[in-house]
Amino acid sequence: IACEDVDVVAKCELPGCPDLIDLLLRVQSHPSHAVSVAALEAWLALQDVPTAERHPDVAGPLFIRIVDLLIPRISYGASFTTWEDEGDLDPQEFAEMRRLVGDVLVSAYFLLRVRYIDQVVAAISADPTRWTVTESALFCLTSVAREVCARVKARAGGSSVAADKEATAQRLVHLVRELCGAAAEGAASRHELVLSAVCTFVGSFAPVWNVVCPPEVLLDLLSYLRNATKFPGAAAAAAKSSRQVYVGCGAGLVRVAKTGDAHNVAGNPVAACLSSTMEAALRAGNEQGMKLVAEGSARLCMQLKDGELLRQYLCLTVAPALQSLQQSLDLVRHGSDDAQMEAARQSMASCLRVIREIIRFCDDPTGLDGASHPLADVLNVLWPQLNEIVLTPSCRQHEEVLSELLNIHGQLVSVVPNLVAPHFSSLIDLVVRAYEESHLPCALDYVTAAVEAFGGNMETVESFSKLLAHLSQCTCVYLTQEKRPNECPELIKSFYEMVKRYLLFCPGALTLCSEFTTLFELAVACLDECKGERESTRATLNYLSQLIGWRSLRLSPAVNTALEAASGAIDSCVLQQGETIVKACLGALAGGAPQGLWPSYSDCLFALVSHVSPRSHSTAEGGEDLAYRWMTTVLSDDSVLGLDSGGRKMATETKSAVVRIMIGLAKKGPESKPKAKMLLADFGKMCQGHATPEVLLAYSLD
Repeated sequence: IACEDVDVVAKCELPGCPDLIDLLLRVQSHPSHAVSVAALEAWLALQDVPTAERHPDVAGPLFIRIVDLLIPRISYGASFTTWEDEGDLDPQEFAEMRRLVGDVLVSAYFLLRVRYIDQVVAAISADPTRWTVTESALFCLTSVAREVCARVKARAGGSSVAADKEATAQRLVHLVRELCGAAAEGAASRHELVLSAVCTFVGSFAPVWNVVCPPEVLLDLLSYLRNATKFPGAAAAAAKSSRQVYVGCGAGLVRVAKTGDAHNVAGNPVAACLSSTMEAALRAGNEQGMKLVAEGSARLCMQLKDGELLRQYLCLTVAPALQSLQQSLDLVRHGSDDAQMEAARQSMASCLRVIREIIRFCDDPTGLDGASHPLADVLNVLWPQLNEIVLTPSCRQHEEVLSELLNIHGQLVSVVPNLVAPHFSSLIDLVVRAYEESHLPCALDYVTAAVEAFGGNMETVESFSKLLAHLSQCTCVYLTQEKRPNECPELIKSFYEMVKRYLLFCPGALTLCSEFTTLFELAVACLDECKGERESTRATLNYLSQLIGWRSLRLSPAVNTALEAASGAIDSCVLQQGETIVKACLGALAGGAPQGLWPSYSDCLFALVSHVSPRSHSTAEGGEDLAYRWMTTVLSDDSVLGLDSGGRKMATETKSAVVRIMIGLAKKGPESKPKAKMLLADFGKMCQGHATPEVLLAYSLD
């Protein structure tokens, strides 16, 4: 009734409307999830009614009552510890309730503004010993953080808006000082959920702190977050919020970072904060937390701009990870306990991930390279450790360590190619040896990055061509003698992502490769072997589509020249494998592959038909046109389309119409590709009984 007659209820003019609202408030407090959720729908429906058309009591006053009810309704039980030990609350219902109340809380904030902040803060202050209320009240604050931050940061508005902004900022600063002060820290940490909620609150309102807090307060907040990482239940939230403060409050922190001795920044409070926060994140052992802290640290450092100062700060930031990496390496090399050595290798992998994350966010937009690059000093320290890992057999043969090691090298190739170039030859030897031993996709991912960075150099074409030939031979042997393609889809994905980079960045190396035909044949075979596995099939189809349809791509003159020289070899591959590709694509579109792959199959089929259609000098009626013959042959076999069972049939006229329209669209050129993909999607729907042949009329008329 409240939702359907919301306009009447909002005006509150008829008898019974106030009673209905009171009943809804009681429903909102009901312990049953299904009952309580129903009231939320009524509040959201009420928000669609403009406040000018509501009774005054059905605006701000009502939502004050709603917020008062929601704070206890979405709280944990007083005896809650973990979901494994919880018997009263259902975790799915609890999560759904918190998700659904978000829109209601945002609506309440827009109506109440600073009064909303006061109301939630009052709930926290009323009984600080009740951790459940504190936690749920903080949740109510962070649920509207984006809207509050936008209000505080806004520059437009009259005197009332300015007063609300100032009051809001003051309330939030006062609250964060109370929550993160020394006196409150012990009380908050009595339950880790409260500590986690405080950390989330600190990070969510970072844009506010950036506007109103001096740098020393920002450093105090980061100190609080750093201490919170010692608690497993709060470590993830503390790391995420540290990143938010680093990024959102960078201007104030950078001003402090630039003070003091520019040649010895170790004593600077910001430098000390970066180093100690990274140490705390590494000790906490939360993988995602470490990466978030690494990202935030790197992004803060990059705001320094000053080259020498920036390099020093980056060295201090990465130092804890390098130190931990060296300790783990020493333990692996000199340890004897297998379990301890495995733990050390896992620690090494974590440190390598942290270092890679720092490198990832140090891509210098000013284009500096060589000794002037921000990472130059970091690399001087990092290279020896990376080489030590390579020279340690138990590390090199450990899948996770090797994978992270090659990921770092790949990241370095992308970010600082000129600094990597002197070491590139030895790195390629490492990658090849690693691939021969392990066949890990990460080795191919490194080559992918290397081709993109160095493939444009004409002097490297021959060496890259030989590298591709060797990797292709290793891959073919592995896929025929040890595993089938469907057993290693990640390897297939990485392999054809690499080959596609060859096509785009070093086409000469691809077309001159002695295994060029084998690469094409393997790709076609993988379409059948991988049986529609998403990532590997998509990578294979993308390679085939771009190689076959290269004339329709926007490529550089050098790439076009190289592919034009190899057009004969490409044509030969297409002629040999064309019908097999058509069979794979039409079979997939007819239901043999997930619908998410239909665009990729359609791209490949359109590229193939476009490639051969203009080259045929006969008519389709004569039966000599390649595209016509391939498609007709495949469509004549109902088993390929999955139409040989279940009583479903497709008329010969319908099949002929699909072929005719497809070839006609292909002959019009790339501009008709979107319509061709729509045609193939309709073809797939017809095969599955979700569309009728009448859908083809639109294409025939056009």
